[in-house]
Amino acid sequence: MKIYENFSKEQLRAIEAFAARIIFPLVYESSQGTLLQGSGSFYKSGQSVFLITAAHILKDIDLANIGIPEAPLGDVPIRRFDDFVIHKPENDDLDVAVVQLGDGKFLEEVVPAWNVLCRENVNISEHSEHSEYSEYSEYSEYLIAGHPVGNIDLVENRLVPKSLFQLYTSYYSGEVDNGIGKFDLFLRHSRKVANANNEVINIVPMEGASGSPVWLLQENHETIWAPFNQLKLVGIQSACKPNSYIRVKKWSLVEELINGL
Repeated sequence: MKIYENFSKEQLRAIEAFAARIIFPLVYESSQGTLLQGSGSFYKSGQSVFLITAAHILKDIDLANIGIPEAPLGDVPIRRFDDFVIHKPENDDLDVAVVQLGDGKFLEEVVPAWNVLCRENVNISEHSEHSEYSEYSEYSEYLIAGHPVGNIDLVENRLVPKSLFQLYTSYYSGEVDNGIGKFDLFLRHSRKVANANNEVINIVPMEGASGSPVWLLQENHETIWAPFNQLKLVGIQSACKPNSYIRVKKWSLVEELINGL
């Protein structure tokens, strides 16, 4: 991958540190125990703040039992939100959920501890599918980061993330199960990948990373380099076929849901 030609190790670490303040684990706490349900992020549109994730991880559960860490760093308490409305497509294949948050204390005390995404983070390139740097180009490179189960420790009945899972990958154009829909983007999955030091490592299974934001990496064209300019949202991680592909639901589906509210 050309990512190691376009970005230094220090820049890649800065990108990953930036992502770590955006993506949180969704932790399900009940009398039966504590489970990692998936991953998510906050997105602000207008005056509203939304929790964005994959719809399938919220299916058949009581969202009142879902919480997130109060802050990105350290061993911190899990905080639940009391006032929310879930918006998702009727078609289960359109696997995104937009959770509108109305809990004033949560919005004031927890949300500011995280980097909140907005329209400026979204890839709005006018490139066509055949352009060198489009979402669909073989030359494009992506970052998927999240909190899979294999990266979580159980400490005194609490789930504590070890670190943020990161996967650099590229566009996948091979065969897929269940066809390709209007809002689908497919990326390559491999059990062995290179990390920020360009060292080949084995990656943990991606169970628990569903709901994570997916970014297109852009070369730096700004006077001042910053991760904000290099990471552009393209979608939400929805499913994975190990050693083959990762299914991503395009961010335009998230915005379509929000604009319809």
